[in-house]
Amino acid sequence: MDLARIILKMMFVLACFQVTAQESSITISGRVTDGDRPLPNVNITVENSSVKTVSDREGKYKIMAKPYQTLLFTRMGLKTVRLILEDVSSIMNIEMYPQIQELDEVIVEKTKIKREAELQKEYQNNKNLIRTAFGIMDKDKIGYSMRVIDGNSLAAIGIDFLTALQARVPGMRVVRSPNDPTNPQVYLRGGRGISTSPPAAFEVDGTIFQGVPTFIPVQNIDRIAVIPSVGAGARYGRQASGGLIIINTKSGNALYETGTSNPFDFAKVRNNIFEPSDVHGFENTTKPQYLLDFQNSSSVKEAYAIFEKERLIRGDRFDFFLDAADFFMSRGAASKSEEIISMAKGKFSSNPNTLKAIAYWYEKNNDYGSAIDIYEEVLKKRPRHGQSFRDLANAHYTNGDFKKSLEIYSRYIVSRNLDTSVKEEEGIDAIIKTEFQNVLKSNSAEMSNTTIQTGMYDNFSGSRVLLEWNNGEAEFDLQFVNPDNRFYTWSHTYEKNSEQINLEKIKGFSSKQFMIDEMFRGVWQVNLKYFGNKSYLPTYIKATVFHNFGQENETRKSYYFKLVDKEVNQKLFSIVNNPEKEAK
Repeated sequence: MDLARIILKMMFVLACFQVTAQESSITISGRVTDGDRPLPNVNITVENSSVKTVSDREGKYKIMAKPYQTLLFTRMGLKTVRLILEDVSSIMNIEMYPQIQELDEVIVEKTKIKREAELQKEYQNNKNLIRTAFGIMDKDKIGYSMRVIDGNSLAAIGIDFLTALQARVPGMRVVRSPNDPTNPQVYLRGGRGISTSPPAAFEVDGTIFQGVPTFIPVQNIDRIAVIPSVGAGARYGRQASGGLIIINTKSGNALYETGTSNPFDFAKVRNNIFEPSDVHGFENTTKPQYLLDFQNSSSVKEAYAIFEKERLIRGDRFDFFLDAADFFMSRGAASKSEEIISMAKGKFSSNPNTLKAIAYWYEKNNDYGSAIDIYEEVLKKRPRHGQSFRDLANAHYTNGDFKKSLEIYSRYIVSRNLDTSVKEEEGIDAIIKTEFQNVLKSNSAEMSNTTIQTGMYDNFSGSRVLLEWNNGEAEFDLQFVNPDNRFYTWSHTYEKNSEQINLEKIKGFSSKQFMIDEMFRGVWQVNLKYFGNKSYLPTYIKATVFHNFGQENETRKSYYFKLVDKEVNQKLFSIVNNPEKEAK
Protein backbone atom coordinates (compact mmCIF):
# COMPACT_ATOMS: atom_id res chain seq x y z
CA MET A 1 0.00 0.00 0.00
CA ASP A 2 1.31 3.45 -0.89
CA LEU A 3 2.34 5.33 2.26
CA ALA A 4 1.07 8.69 0.97
CA ARG A 5 -2.40 7.14 0.52
CA ILE A 6 -2.26 5.86 4.09
CA ILE A 7 -1.42 9.35 5.37
CA LEU A 8 -4.25 11.03 3.43
CA LYS A 9 -6.73 8.41 4.58
CA MET A 10 -5.74 8.80 8.20
CA MET A 11 -5.89 12.60 8.04
CA PHE A 12 -9.53 12.26 7.00
CA VAL A 13 -10.46 9.54 9.49
CA LEU A 14 -8.86 11.21 12.49
CA ALA A 15 -10.38 14.55 11.58
CA CYS A 16 -13.56 13.02 13.00
CA PHE A 17 -11.80 12.72 16.35
CA GLN A 18 -10.96 16.41 16.63
CA VAL A 19 -12.95 18.02 19.41
CA THR A 20 -12.65 21.41 20.98
CA ALA A 21 -10.57 21.27 24.16
CA GLN A 22 -12.51 21.99 27.29
CA GLU A 23 -12.15 25.69 28.01
CA SER A 24 -14.44 26.06 31.01
CA SER A 25 -12.78 26.80 34.34
CA ILE A 26 -12.31 24.02 36.87
CA THR A 27 -11.71 24.13 40.61
CA ILE A 28 -8.18 23.20 41.66
CA SER A 29 -7.67 22.48 45.35
CA GLY A 30 -5.10 20.84 47.54
CA ARG A 31 -2.51 21.33 50.24
CA VAL A 32 0.95 22.93 50.12
CA THR A 33 3.65 21.47 52.38
CA ASP A 34 7.42 21.35 52.75
CA GLY A 35 7.19 17.57 52.79
CA ASP A 36 6.31 17.37 56.48
CA ARG A 37 4.53 20.53 57.61
CA PRO A 38 1.81 22.65 56.01
CA LEU A 39 2.89 25.91 54.40
CA PRO A 40 0.62 28.91 55.00
CA ASN A 41 0.81 32.19 53.04
CA VAL A 42 1.91 30.58 49.78
CA ASN A 43 0.87 32.76 46.85
CA ILE A 44 -0.95 30.78 44.16
CA THR A 45 -1.43 32.62 40.87
CA VAL A 46 -2.80 31.72 37.45
CA GLU A 47 0.01 32.85 35.18
CA ASN A 48 -0.76 35.84 32.92
CA SER A 49 -4.01 36.59 34.75
CA SER A 50 -5.30 38.41 37.81
CA VAL A 51 -6.62 35.22 39.41
CA LYS A 52 -4.79 34.42 42.65
CA THR A 53 -5.23 33.10 46.16
CA VAL A 54 -3.18 32.32 49.29
CA SER A 55 -2.86 29.05 51.22
CA ASP A 56 -4.37 29.07 54.70
CA ARG A 57 -2.75 28.10 58.02
CA GLU A 58 -3.18 24.40 57.16
CA GLY A 59 -1.60 24.88 53.75
CA LYS A 60 -4.94 24.39 51.99
CA TYR A 61 -5.94 26.37 48.93
CA LYS A 62 -8.63 26.55 46.23
CA ILE A 63 -8.47 28.37 42.90
CA MET A 64 -10.31 28.45 39.57
CA ALA A 65 -8.33 27.87 36.35
CA LYS A 66 -8.65 26.38 32.88
CA PRO A 67 -6.94 23.26 31.52
CA TYR A 68 -3.44 23.96 30.15
CA GLN A 69 -3.08 27.18 32.12
CA THR A 70 -0.12 27.44 34.50
CA LEU A 71 -0.27 27.78 38.28
CA LEU A 72 2.62 29.48 40.09
CA PHE A 73 3.27 28.66 43.74
CA THR A 74 5.59 31.22 45.36
CA ARG A 75 6.80 31.90 48.89
CA MET A 76 9.85 33.78 50.13
CA GLY A 77 12.83 31.45 50.60
CA LEU A 78 11.30 28.57 48.60
CA LYS A 79 11.71 27.52 45.00
CA THR A 80 8.83 28.59 42.78
CA VAL A 81 6.69 25.69 41.57
CA ARG A 82 5.38 26.10 38.02
CA LEU A 83 2.57 23.65 37.32
CA ILE A 84 0.87 23.26 33.94
CA LEU A 85 -2.70 22.04 34.47
CA GLU A 86 -4.17 19.14 32.54
CA ASP A 87 -7.75 18.36 31.57
CA VAL A 88 -8.09 16.03 34.58
CA SER A 89 -6.45 18.27 37.18
CA SER A 90 -8.52 18.76 40.33
CA ILE A 91 -6.69 17.81 43.55
CA MET A 92 -3.08 19.03 43.42
CA ASN A 93 -1.04 18.58 46.60
CA ILE A 94 2.18 20.57 46.24
CA GLU A 95 5.53 20.10 47.95
CA MET A 96 7.90 23.08 47.96
CA TYR A 97 11.67 23.06 48.51
CA PRO A 98 14.13 25.58 49.98
CA GLN A 99 15.76 28.08 47.61
CA ILE A 100 19.48 27.93 48.32
CA GLN A 101 21.59 30.27 46.21
CA GLU A 102 24.94 31.99 46.52
CA LEU A 103 24.85 35.50 45.08
CA ASP A 104 27.73 36.47 42.82
CA GLU A 105 26.68 39.60 41.01
CA VAL A 106 23.18 40.86 40.38
CA ILE A 107 22.14 42.81 37.31
CA VAL A 108 18.67 44.32 37.41
CA GLU A 109 17.21 45.60 34.18
CA LYS A 110 13.78 45.90 32.65
CA THR A 111 13.50 42.94 30.31
CA LYS A 112 11.04 40.36 29.09
CA ILE A 113 11.75 36.88 30.43
CA LYS A 114 11.33 34.29 27.71
CA ARG A 115 9.70 30.95 28.29
CA GLU A 116 11.53 27.69 27.72
CA ALA A 117 9.45 26.93 24.60
CA GLU A 118 10.50 30.26 23.05
CA LEU A 119 14.17 29.56 23.79
CA GLN A 120 13.80 26.10 22.23
CA LYS A 121 12.65 27.76 19.02
CA GLU A 122 15.65 30.10 19.02
CA TYR A 123 18.29 27.55 19.99
CA GLN A 124 19.47 26.59 16.51
CA ASN A 125 19.91 30.16 15.31
CA ASN A 126 20.90 31.91 18.55
CA LYS A 127 24.47 30.93 19.36
CA ASN A 128 24.28 32.65 22.76
CA LEU A 129 22.02 29.90 24.08
CA ILE A 130 23.19 26.71 25.80
CA ARG A 131 21.14 23.74 26.99
CA THR A 132 21.74 22.74 30.62
CA ALA A 133 20.30 20.43 33.24
CA PHE A 134 18.34 23.47 34.48
CA GLY A 135 16.94 24.46 31.09
CA ILE A 136 18.27 26.77 28.39
CA MET A 137 20.54 29.63 29.54
CA ASP A 138 21.01 32.85 27.54
CA LYS A 139 24.48 34.40 27.78
CA ASP A 140 22.99 37.87 27.48
CA LYS A 141 20.45 37.38 30.26
CA ILE A 142 22.31 35.67 33.12
CA GLY A 143 23.94 37.71 35.86
CA TYR A 144 27.46 36.34 35.56
CA SER A 145 30.17 35.81 32.98
CA MET A 146 29.69 33.05 30.42
CA ARG A 147 31.44 32.51 27.09
CA VAL A 148 29.65 30.42 24.41
CA ILE A 149 31.76 28.89 21.64
CA ASP A 150 30.41 27.42 18.42
CA GLY A 151 31.58 23.84 17.99
CA ASN A 152 32.19 24.41 14.28
CA SER A 153 34.94 26.87 15.18
CA LEU A 154 36.96 24.23 17.05
CA ALA A 155 39.78 22.71 15.05
CA ALA A 156 40.33 18.95 15.24
CA ILE A 157 43.87 19.19 16.63
CA GLY A 158 45.62 17.63 19.60
CA ILE A 159 44.70 14.45 21.43
CA ASP A 160 41.25 15.71 22.45
CA PHE A 161 38.93 18.72 22.17
CA LEU A 162 40.69 20.57 25.03
CA THR A 163 43.54 21.65 22.77
CA ALA A 164 41.13 23.49 20.48
CA LEU A 165 39.11 24.86 23.39
CA GLN A 166 42.16 26.19 25.22
CA ALA A 167 42.98 28.37 22.23
CA ARG A 168 39.55 30.03 22.52
CA VAL A 169 39.38 30.56 26.30
CA PRO A 170 41.87 33.04 27.84
CA GLY A 171 43.33 31.87 31.15
CA MET A 172 42.23 28.25 30.75
CA ARG A 173 44.90 25.80 31.87
CA VAL A 174 45.04 22.10 31.00
CA VAL A 175 47.21 20.00 33.32
CA ARG A 176 48.19 16.58 31.97
CA SER A 177 50.16 13.90 33.75
CA PRO A 178 53.06 12.49 31.69
CA ASN A 179 51.95 9.02 32.74
CA ASP A 180 48.32 9.54 31.70
CA PRO A 181 47.84 12.50 29.33
CA THR A 182 44.32 11.34 28.44
CA ASN A 183 43.10 12.07 31.98
CA PRO A 184 43.77 15.82 32.38
CA GLN A 185 42.46 18.46 34.77
CA VAL A 186 41.17 21.84 33.63
CA TYR A 187 41.45 25.09 35.64
CA LEU A 188 39.51 28.24 34.81
CA ARG A 189 39.92 30.60 37.76
CA GLY A 190 43.61 31.47 37.53
CA GLY A 191 46.47 30.73 39.86
CA ARG A 192 49.76 28.99 39.23
CA GLY A 193 49.39 26.01 41.50
CA ILE A 194 46.82 23.26 41.40
CA SER A 195 45.98 23.83 45.05
CA THR A 196 44.88 27.45 44.50
CA SER A 197 41.49 26.44 43.07
CA PRO A 198 39.57 23.25 42.32
CA PRO A 199 39.39 21.99 38.73
CA ALA A 200 36.42 22.79 36.54
CA ALA A 201 33.44 20.48 36.39
CA PHE A 202 31.78 19.44 33.12
CA GLU A 203 28.17 19.05 32.07
CA VAL A 204 27.47 17.06 28.89
CA ASP A 205 23.88 17.07 27.58
CA GLY A 206 22.49 17.45 31.09
CA THR A 207 24.84 15.01 32.89
CA ILE A 208 27.44 16.32 35.39
CA PHE A 209 31.01 14.98 35.12
CA GLN A 210 33.70 15.58 37.74
CA GLY A 211 36.32 14.20 35.37
CA VAL A 212 37.03 15.56 31.89
CA PRO A 213 34.93 13.88 29.15
CA THR A 214 37.80 13.54 26.71
CA PHE A 215 35.93 10.74 24.92
CA ILE A 216 33.84 13.32 23.02
CA PRO A 217 35.20 13.86 19.48
CA VAL A 218 35.48 17.53 18.56
CA GLN A 219 33.33 16.87 15.47
CA ASN A 220 30.42 15.94 17.76
CA ILE A 221 30.43 19.23 19.70
CA ASP A 222 27.59 21.59 18.81
CA ARG A 223 28.58 24.35 21.22
CA ILE A 224 30.42 24.88 24.50
CA ALA A 225 29.73 27.33 27.31
CA VAL A 226 32.46 28.26 29.81
CA ILE A 227 31.54 29.75 33.20
CA PRO A 228 34.75 30.65 35.07
CA SER A 229 33.15 32.73 37.84
CA VAL A 230 31.48 31.65 41.06
CA GLY A 231 28.25 31.96 39.11
CA ALA A 232 28.68 28.27 38.31
CA GLY A 233 28.75 27.49 42.01
CA ALA A 234 25.60 29.53 42.59
CA ARG A 235 23.63 27.34 40.18
CA TYR A 236 25.40 23.98 40.49
CA GLY A 237 26.71 24.11 44.04
CA ARG A 238 30.10 23.13 45.42
CA GLN A 239 30.78 20.61 42.66
CA ALA A 240 31.24 23.54 40.23
CA SER A 241 33.16 25.88 42.54
CA GLY A 242 36.11 25.70 40.16
CA GLY A 243 33.96 26.80 37.23
CA LEU A 244 31.93 24.86 34.74
CA ILE A 245 32.24 23.83 31.10
CA ILE A 246 28.90 22.92 29.49
CA ILE A 247 28.96 20.87 26.28
CA ASN A 248 25.99 20.37 23.96
CA THR A 249 26.75 17.55 21.54
CA LYS A 250 25.26 17.14 18.08
CA SER A 251 24.05 13.66 18.90
CA GLY A 252 22.42 14.47 22.24
CA ASN A 253 23.19 11.62 24.65
CA ALA A 254 24.83 9.39 22.02
CA LEU A 255 28.34 9.47 23.52
CA TYR A 256 31.06 6.94 22.79
CA GLU A 257 33.93 5.21 24.51
CA THR A 258 37.37 6.67 23.82
CA GLY A 259 38.83 5.50 20.51
CA THR A 260 35.89 3.26 19.65
CA SER A 261 32.40 3.37 18.19
CA ASN A 262 31.00 1.83 21.36
CA PRO A 263 28.41 3.85 23.31
CA PHE A 264 29.46 5.36 26.62
CA ASP A 265 27.93 3.93 29.82
CA PHE A 266 26.84 6.90 31.99
CA ALA A 267 26.92 4.75 35.13
CA LYS A 268 30.72 4.78 34.86
CA VAL A 269 31.07 8.49 35.51
CA ARG A 270 29.43 8.30 38.93
CA ASN A 271 30.64 6.61 42.06
CA ASN A 272 27.34 4.75 42.28
CA ILE A 273 27.65 1.28 43.73
CA PHE A 274 24.30 -0.47 44.02
CA GLU A 275 23.46 -2.08 47.36
CA PRO A 276 20.96 -4.96 46.91
CA SER A 277 19.68 -4.38 50.44
CA ASP A 278 18.39 -0.94 49.34
CA VAL A 279 15.71 -2.42 47.08
CA HIS A 280 12.46 -4.20 47.95
CA GLY A 281 10.40 -6.67 45.97
CA PHE A 282 7.29 -5.29 44.30
CA GLU A 283 5.28 -8.21 45.68
CA ASN A 284 5.59 -6.59 49.12
CA THR A 285 3.52 -3.55 48.08
CA THR A 286 0.98 -2.52 50.71
CA LYS A 287 -2.41 -4.14 50.05
CA PRO A 288 -5.72 -2.46 50.96
CA GLN A 289 -7.94 -4.24 53.49
CA TYR A 290 -10.69 -4.97 50.97
CA LEU A 291 -8.22 -6.92 48.84
CA LEU A 292 -7.19 -8.98 51.86
CA ASP A 293 -10.89 -9.62 52.51
CA PHE A 294 -11.32 -10.83 48.92
CA GLN A 295 -8.38 -13.19 49.31
CA ASN A 296 -9.72 -14.57 52.59
CA SER A 297 -13.15 -15.31 51.12
CA SER A 298 -14.11 -18.96 50.68
CA SER A 299 -15.84 -18.61 47.31
CA VAL A 300 -16.35 -16.29 44.33
CA LYS A 301 -19.89 -15.65 45.54
CA GLU A 302 -18.70 -14.54 48.97
CA ALA A 303 -15.98 -12.35 47.42
CA TYR A 304 -18.50 -10.67 45.14
CA ALA A 305 -20.76 -9.94 48.12
CA ILE A 306 -17.77 -8.24 49.78
CA PHE A 307 -17.20 -6.27 46.56
CA GLU A 308 -20.80 -5.05 46.49
CA LYS A 309 -20.58 -3.94 50.12
CA GLU A 310 -17.24 -2.17 49.63
CA ARG A 311 -18.49 -0.49 46.44
CA LEU A 312 -20.87 1.60 48.53
CA ILE A 313 -17.82 3.01 50.33
CA ARG A 314 -15.10 3.03 47.67
CA GLY A 315 -17.11 3.47 44.50
CA ASP A 316 -15.43 6.79 43.74
CA ARG A 317 -11.98 5.18 43.38
CA PHE A 318 -11.17 3.58 40.05
CA ASP A 319 -8.32 1.55 41.56
CA PHE A 320 -10.87 -0.29 43.72
CA PHE A 321 -12.54 -1.59 40.55
CA LEU A 322 -9.22 -2.58 38.96
CA ASP A 323 -8.11 -4.41 42.10
CA ALA A 324 -11.41 -6.27 42.21
CA ALA A 325 -11.25 -7.15 38.51
CA ASP A 326 -7.71 -8.49 38.98
CA PHE A 327 -8.83 -10.63 41.90
CA PHE A 328 -11.79 -12.22 40.12
CA MET A 329 -9.70 -12.83 37.00
CA SER A 330 -7.12 -14.63 39.17
CA ARG A 331 -9.93 -16.83 40.55
CA GLY A 332 -11.06 -17.78 37.07
CA ALA A 333 -14.24 -15.68 37.27
CA ALA A 334 -13.71 -13.82 34.00
CA SER A 335 -17.37 -12.85 33.68
CA LYS A 336 -17.33 -11.13 37.07
CA SER A 337 -14.10 -9.42 36.17
CA GLU A 338 -15.55 -8.08 32.90
CA GLU A 339 -18.68 -6.94 34.72
CA ILE A 340 -16.59 -4.92 37.17
CA ILE A 341 -14.46 -3.39 34.43
CA SER A 342 -17.62 -2.37 32.57
CA MET A 343 -18.76 -0.60 35.73
CA ALA A 344 -15.47 1.29 35.87
CA LYS A 345 -15.66 2.28 32.19
CA GLY A 346 -19.14 3.69 32.68
CA LYS A 347 -18.39 5.51 35.91
CA PHE A 348 -15.05 7.04 34.90
CA SER A 349 -15.62 7.51 31.15
CA SER A 350 -14.77 11.21 31.27
CA ASN A 351 -11.31 10.79 32.82
CA PRO A 352 -8.50 9.98 30.33
CA ASN A 353 -6.07 8.99 33.10
CA THR A 354 -8.48 6.38 34.40
CA LEU A 355 -9.26 5.16 30.88
CA LYS A 356 -5.53 4.61 30.27
CA ALA A 357 -5.27 2.50 33.41
CA ILE A 358 -8.24 0.44 32.17
CA ALA A 359 -6.55 0.04 28.76
CA TYR A 360 -3.43 -1.25 30.55
CA TRP A 361 -5.67 -3.78 32.32
CA TYR A 362 -7.06 -5.03 28.99
CA GLU A 363 -3.55 -5.29 27.50
CA LYS A 364 -2.32 -7.18 30.57
CA ASN A 365 -5.12 -9.69 29.93
CA ASN A 366 -4.37 -9.87 26.17
CA ASP A 367 -7.65 -8.21 25.16
CA TYR A 368 -6.18 -5.79 22.64
CA GLY A 369 -9.46 -5.18 20.87
CA SER A 370 -10.99 -3.71 24.03
CA ALA A 371 -7.78 -1.76 24.69
CA ILE A 372 -8.08 -0.23 21.20
CA ASP A 373 -11.63 0.87 21.98
CA ILE A 374 -10.39 2.63 25.12
CA TYR A 375 -7.45 4.30 23.35
CA GLU A 376 -9.84 5.59 20.67
CA GLU A 377 -11.90 7.23 23.41
CA VAL A 378 -8.76 8.79 24.89
CA LEU A 379 -7.78 10.17 21.46
CA LYS A 380 -11.22 11.77 21.10
CA LYS A 381 -10.76 13.44 24.48
CA ARG A 382 -7.11 14.36 23.92
CA PRO A 383 -6.56 14.98 20.20
CA ARG A 384 -3.71 17.40 20.98
CA HIS A 385 -1.72 14.81 22.95
CA GLY A 386 1.02 12.96 21.10
CA GLN A 387 0.65 10.07 23.57
CA SER A 388 -2.94 9.50 22.38
CA PHE A 389 -1.74 8.81 18.83
CA ARG A 390 1.15 6.66 19.95
CA ASP A 391 -0.94 4.47 22.28
CA LEU A 392 -3.60 3.79 19.66
CA ALA A 393 -1.04 3.07 16.93
CA ASN A 394 0.92 0.70 19.17
CA ALA A 395 -2.26 -1.13 20.24
CA HIS A 396 -3.20 -1.76 16.60
CA TYR A 397 0.31 -3.03 15.86
CA THR A 398 0.26 -5.34 18.89
CA ASN A 399 -3.13 -6.56 17.68
CA GLY A 400 -1.61 -7.54 14.33
CA ASP A 401 -2.80 -4.61 12.16
CA PHE A 402 0.40 -2.89 11.08
CA LYS A 403 -1.31 -0.87 8.32
CA LYS A 404 -3.72 0.76 10.75
CA SER A 405 -0.76 1.38 13.04
CA LEU A 406 1.13 3.16 10.25
CA GLU A 407 -1.91 5.29 9.43
CA ILE A 408 -2.06 6.65 12.97
CA TYR A 409 1.69 7.15 13.31
CA SER A 410 1.66 8.98 9.96
CA ARG A 411 -1.15 11.28 11.03
CA TYR A 412 0.89 12.43 14.00
CA ILE A 413 4.14 12.78 12.06
CA VAL A 414 2.45 14.96 9.42
CA SER A 415 0.98 17.23 12.09
CA ARG A 416 4.30 17.30 13.98
CA ASN A 417 6.04 18.83 10.95
CA LEU A 418 4.03 21.99 11.58
CA ASP A 419 5.24 22.27 15.18
CA THR A 420 8.71 23.67 15.89
CA SER A 421 8.28 24.52 19.57
CA VAL A 422 10.10 21.44 20.85
CA LYS A 423 13.18 19.58 19.65
CA GLU A 424 12.13 16.82 17.28
CA GLU A 425 14.44 14.30 18.93
CA GLU A 426 12.90 14.73 22.36
CA GLY A 427 10.01 13.03 24.10
CA ILE A 428 7.06 11.56 22.26
CA ASP A 429 8.41 12.57 18.83
CA ALA A 430 11.46 10.36 19.26
CA ILE A 431 9.30 7.47 20.50
CA ILE A 432 6.85 7.72 17.59
CA LYS A 433 9.57 8.06 14.96
CA THR A 434 11.44 5.09 16.46
CA GLU A 435 8.35 2.89 16.42
CA PHE A 436 7.15 4.13 13.01
CA GLN A 437 10.50 3.26 11.41
CA ASN A 438 10.52 -0.12 13.16
CA VAL A 439 7.03 -0.99 11.88
CA LEU A 440 8.04 0.00 8.34
CA LYS A 441 11.25 -2.00 8.55
CA SER A 442 9.54 -5.10 9.99
CA ASN A 443 6.88 -5.09 7.26
CA SER A 444 8.91 -3.81 4.31
CA ALA A 445 8.00 -6.82 2.15
CA GLU A 446 4.35 -5.74 2.19
CA MET A 447 5.03 -2.03 1.74
CA SER A 448 5.48 -1.76 -2.03
CA ASN A 449 6.03 1.68 -3.56
CA THR A 450 7.27 3.00 -0.22
CA THR A 451 10.75 4.36 0.38
CA ILE A 452 11.88 3.65 3.92
CA GLN A 453 14.04 6.47 5.20
CA THR A 454 16.94 5.96 7.54
CA GLY A 455 15.83 5.74 11.17
CA MET A 456 17.57 6.94 14.35
CA TYR A 457 18.29 3.37 15.49
CA ASP A 458 18.82 1.53 12.20
CA ASN A 459 22.26 0.39 13.31
CA PHE A 460 21.29 -0.20 16.91
CA SER A 461 21.55 -3.66 18.42
CA GLY A 462 20.45 -4.35 21.96
CA SER A 463 17.45 -3.81 24.23
CA ARG A 464 14.88 -1.02 24.22
CA VAL A 465 12.97 -0.21 27.40
CA LEU A 466 9.78 1.85 27.14
CA LEU A 467 8.15 3.15 30.31
CA GLU A 468 4.60 4.58 30.26
CA TRP A 469 2.44 5.93 33.06
CA ASN A 470 -1.24 6.88 33.21
CA ASN A 471 -0.94 10.06 35.29
CA GLY A 472 1.21 12.94 34.04
CA GLU A 473 1.72 14.22 37.60
CA ALA A 474 3.46 11.03 38.73
CA GLU A 475 6.89 11.64 40.27
CA PHE A 476 9.48 8.87 40.57
CA ASP A 477 13.13 7.91 40.18
CA LEU A 478 13.87 5.15 37.68
CA GLN A 479 17.09 3.30 38.44
CA PHE A 480 19.09 1.13 36.01
CA VAL A 481 21.68 -1.16 37.61
CA ASN A 482 24.25 -2.41 35.10
CA PRO A 483 26.03 -5.81 35.15
CA ASP A 484 28.94 -4.20 37.04
CA ASN A 485 26.54 -3.32 39.89
CA ARG A 486 26.65 0.41 39.19
CA PHE A 487 23.49 2.40 38.76
CA TYR A 488 22.18 5.31 36.73
CA THR A 489 19.03 7.17 37.84
CA TRP A 490 16.58 9.07 35.64
CA SER A 491 14.58 11.43 37.81
CA HIS A 492 11.00 12.34 36.94
CA THR A 493 10.36 14.86 39.73
CA TYR A 494 9.57 18.56 39.88
CA GLU A 495 12.51 19.10 42.21
CA LYS A 496 15.11 17.68 39.81
CA ASN A 497 13.50 17.62 36.36
CA SER A 498 10.64 20.14 36.19
CA GLU A 499 11.52 21.15 32.62
CA GLN A 500 10.99 17.56 31.46
CA ILE A 501 7.58 17.34 33.14
CA ASN A 502 6.48 20.68 31.67
CA LEU A 503 7.69 19.53 28.24
CA GLU A 504 5.52 16.42 28.63
CA LYS A 505 2.48 18.56 29.34
CA ILE A 506 3.14 20.88 26.39
CA LYS A 507 3.39 17.94 23.98
CA GLY A 508 0.91 15.74 25.84
CA PHE A 509 2.82 12.56 26.68
CA SER A 510 3.78 10.37 29.64
CA SER A 511 6.43 7.93 28.45
CA LYS A 512 10.18 7.57 28.12
CA GLN A 513 12.38 5.21 26.11
CA PHE A 514 15.85 3.94 27.00
CA MET A 515 18.27 2.09 24.72
CA ILE A 516 20.77 -0.40 26.17
CA ASP A 517 23.42 -1.24 23.59
CA GLU A 518 24.47 -4.87 23.12
CA MET A 519 28.01 -3.88 24.20
CA PHE A 520 26.72 -3.74 27.78
CA ARG A 521 25.83 -7.41 28.01
CA GLY A 522 24.64 -9.18 31.10
CA VAL A 523 21.80 -8.84 33.56
CA TRP A 524 20.42 -5.35 34.17
CA GLN A 525 18.04 -4.60 37.02
CA VAL A 526 15.39 -1.89 36.81
CA ASN A 527 14.10 -0.33 40.04
CA LEU A 528 11.67 2.48 40.77
CA LYS A 529 11.11 4.79 43.74
CA TYR A 530 7.68 6.44 43.73
CA PHE A 531 6.93 9.88 45.22
CA GLY A 532 3.21 10.28 44.43
CA ASN A 533 1.12 12.18 41.85
CA LYS A 534 -0.31 15.11 43.86
CA SER A 535 -3.55 13.18 44.47
CA TYR A 536 -4.72 10.37 46.74
CA LEU A 537 -4.99 7.87 43.89
CA PRO A 538 -2.27 5.43 42.74
CA THR A 539 -0.32 5.63 39.48
CA TYR A 540 -0.32 2.75 36.98
CA ILE A 541 2.73 2.11 34.85
CA LYS A 542 3.43 -0.15 31.91
CA ALA A 543 7.00 -1.15 31.05
CA THR A 544 7.84 -2.94 27.79
CA VAL A 545 11.22 -4.54 27.12
CA PHE A 546 12.17 -5.12 23.47
CA HIS A 547 14.97 -7.66 23.12
CA ASN A 548 17.01 -7.50 19.90
CA PHE A 549 15.17 -4.31 19.03
CA GLY A 550 14.78 -3.73 15.29
CA GLN A 551 16.10 -7.18 14.39
CA GLU A 552 14.29 -10.09 12.76
CA ASN A 553 14.28 -11.97 16.06
CA GLU A 554 12.90 -9.06 18.08
CA THR A 555 10.74 -10.06 21.04
CA ARG A 556 8.85 -7.96 23.55
CA LYS A 557 7.49 -8.41 27.04
CA SER A 558 5.31 -5.98 29.02
CA TYR A 559 5.08 -5.54 32.79
CA TYR A 560 2.29 -3.74 34.66
CA PHE A 561 2.49 -2.16 38.11
CA LYS A 562 0.29 -0.21 40.50
CA LEU A 563 2.37 2.39 42.37
CA VAL A 564 1.21 2.96 45.94
CA ASP A 565 4.11 2.86 48.41
CA LYS A 566 6.16 6.05 48.48
CA GLU A 567 9.87 6.60 49.14
CA VAL A 568 10.57 2.87 48.68
CA ASN A 569 13.00 1.65 46.01
CA GLN A 570 11.24 -1.35 44.44
CA LYS A 571 12.52 -3.83 41.89
CA LEU A 572 10.42 -3.88 38.73
CA PHE A 573 12.19 -6.50 36.58
CA SER A 574 15.53 -7.68 35.21
CA ILE A 575 16.78 -7.60 31.61
CA VAL A 576 19.16 -10.08 30.04
CA ASN A 577 20.88 -7.79 27.56
CA ASN A 578 22.56 -10.38 25.36
CA PRO A 579 21.15 -10.59 21.80
CA GLU A 580 23.03 -13.79 20.94
CA LYS A 581 21.63 -15.61 23.97
CA GLU A 582 18.10 -14.29 23.37
CA ALA A 583 18.23 -15.50 19.77
CA LYS A 584 18.91 -19.11 20.80
